[in-house]
Amino acid sequence: MAAERARTVGDPPDFDALTGSPTLKKAVVELFREAHNWSDHTRSPDPGEAYIPWAITRDVAEEVAARHGVSPREVRGVVILLGVEGVWSNVLEPGVVVCSLGCLGDDAIATDLVRTAFETGLYR
Repeated sequence: MAAERARTVGDPPDFDALTGSPTLKKAVVELFREAHNWSDHTRSPDPGEAYIPWAITRDVAEEVAARHGVSPREVRGVVILLGVEGVWSNVLEPGVVVCSLGCLGDDAIATDLVRTAFETGLYR
C-alpha cells in the first residue's frame, strides 16, 4: 500500500510523483498539514483554539457504546463550536450539535454536548 502511494502520489510533504499535475500537487501539499492535524486527535490545540478535551470525547464514546451495546466504532457525532455570545446549544440534525463557545467553560456541559451528539447519531 505504501509503495503504491509512493508511486502514484509520492510521499509527504513534497508529493513528488504529482509533479506532472502542478495544480493538484500544490493543493495536496498545501492541505496535507491541515488534514494531518485534523486527523491527529493527540495534537495540542493551537493557542487560543477552542476545543473539547479528547479525554471527554473518548470517555463519553466508551460510555455510550457500553450503554447501547454497540462497538465504539459505531459511535459517531460532532460538536460544532460557534464564536457567538452566551451559553446555548442545539441539535442541528442527528449526530450534529452546535453550541456557543461559552459551553466550553464547564466540563459537565461539554460532556453532555458530546453525549447528545453521539447518542443522536447512533442509529441514523
